[in-house]
Amino acid sequence: MSCGHDEGSAPLPLPSEPPMPDEHLPTSLPVAPRTDTRLLALLLALTVGGFGLGWLHLERQNEQLRQFEAQQLRAAETNKAQFEALGTTVRDLGAGIEQQGTLVERVIGTVVPIKLPEGAEQALARIEAALVQHDVLIASPEETASLTAALAALVEGLPVWVQSELFPRILPARWQLDALRLLQRTTPEKDLDALQDLIEELAEHALNRPQGAPDALGARLLERTDKLAREVEQAREAQAAEEAKEALRQRLATQIAALEQDASLFERLADPELKARLGSVIHTATLDLRIAAHAHPLDDAALAQRVEALAAAAAERVERVRADAAREQQASSRKYQLWALEQINSVAKRKAIEETKLAEIDSRVDRNNPLGAERQDAIERAEDELIRALIERLAVIDTRLLDDAVGEWHRRVFSDRFGSLDETRQAEVVQGFANATKRTPEDLP
Repeated sequence: MSCGHDEGSAPLPLPSEPPMPDEHLPTSLPVAPRTDTRLLALLLALTVGGFGLGWLHLERQNEQLRQFEAQQLRAAETNKAQFEALGTTVRDLGAGIEQQGTLVERVIGTVVPIKLPEGAEQALARIEAALVQHDVLIASPEETASLTAALAALVEGLPVWVQSELFPRILPARWQLDALRLLQRTTPEKDLDALQDLIEELAEHALNRPQGAPDALGARLLERTDKLAREVEQAREAQAAEEAKEALRQRLATQIAALEQDASLFERLADPELKARLGSVIHTATLDLRIAAHAHPLDDAALAQRVEALAAAAAERVERVRADAAREQQASSRKYQLWALEQINSVAKRKAIEETKLAEIDSRVDRNNPLGAERQDAIERAEDELIRALIERLAVIDTRLLDDAVGEWHRRVFSDRFGSLDETRQAEVVQGFANATKRTPEDLP
């Protein structure tokens, strides 16, 4: 860009150079004419105008540059969206190509005869041959693990289409190796949950036996399933029995402690009935404890010793109570026999009663006159007294409580006195016996 001139303008004439001084010319210069000053002013104006035009031209270029930058930014954003869409398209195409490649591999594997990699056929054949001896492999976890690793390495190195074609051979081999590992697996004896999990795995694996897998190995799985199931059932029964035994032990210990505390009250009781009742309760309870201990052996010597000691003490107390009761019963019975005998002997014969009543008659004539009114009245009073004595003294005796001798004496006296009365008076005696209340030993003073 020229300094202040447009391309179409003509070049301005430059001032001519002053002539070199001549040594022959005079040293003083002549005064410049006035036309040179106007030229300088014109040159200055043109120069300033040129600079202004250059500045405007620079501003226009800067504006164009900013517009270009904005246009490039918009284009970059558009290109970014286009590139993202292009990437998605490329990924979709890649997935389609992969699917097509898989399909091509399958088609090739179907049409072209399969040729395994070198050594693969021999390796698979060795694995299949080794699996035939499953009885030997069950006892060799190391060999089973080696065959499992070999099969995994072999399958991993085969193409997908070859794996698909060999699937009928690979699946039974894998199933047999998994079955062998299940048969070789051991669990803690008391871990019933782990045993139950193993049982479920064995049963499920036997159920999923593929075609081509040996029936004998499936039968071994079912056989071990049944065996472990029985072991688990027996273990659970033993565990339940042990828990029941422990619960029984705790219950017996609690009951024994309570009975021992009750037994300490025995000597402090004075009432014979309470002592008898307490002794009987403790004796019955200890018998129940001994029955429970025999039904479910506790293998607890200390507890069994406490039960036996408590039972022996209870039996001794019961025997003591029984002896005391027997002595009291004997004393009471003896007292009752004596009382009954006294009652029986107090009933006089009719003849003796009549003689007493007749003796009360003052007149000897009236006393001996069989038809006399006073004699008849004395005889009736004698019968009334005899009937009253039979009812009041013999009817109240409980003959079931009498000894043999006293009872026999009671029957004889009653028969004699009762037989001395006529039928009408006997009916009165019977009526009195029917309404009489029997006295017991406790009723005696």
